[in-house]
Amino acid sequence: MKPLDAERQQMAESFVKLAYQDAWRFVRRNPDVPADELISVAGYATTYAAARFDEERADPECFGAYARLTVRYFLKTTVRRWRHRNRLFAFGLEFASGDAEVLDPAGKTPLESLAAIEFLARVEAILPPDRWELFKLYCVEGHTFTAIARMRDVSRQCIKQKLTGAFAHLQQCGIV
Repeated sequence: MKPLDAERQQMAESFVKLAYQDAWRFVRRNPDVPADELISVAGYATTYAAARFDEERADPECFGAYARLTVRYFLKTTVRRWRHRNRLFAFGLEFASGDAEVLDPAGKTPLESLAAIEFLARVEAILPPDRWELFKLYCVEGHTFTAIARMRDVSRQCIKQKLTGAFAHLQQCGIV
């Protein structure tokens, strides 16, 4: 993203209050996502909108509408990604060690990455290959039941049953 000139900074600053209100609206609707995460995303989205707004294509008075769409898009994406990262916890499961580690090793410290990779290796060793693939698609890559069902050409309910069985198996083995 390019640095903002004085005019674009003023555009972004004029919309900060509304972006903050949108962020708090999302906080109330999505209590599982931390408030500071959504507030920071709203601020970033406002800056992003100011940098990307093309005054040649739209009237400068339309910036508010463009910024609001951009902020809401970023907030919705953040909520969706936050939930996909914490898929195991949607099943009420916790890791046997009690750590609340996120499965995706990217963007973490080396120690956190190693813990995530070791956890995934243990899961892969325990689950049958077909269940491991479903687990990986759902928990690591963040696909929905419906998306996985389309990939596998089976029903959504079938995917849900297989994953629920895989999670039960991991609980019995003491992994989660």
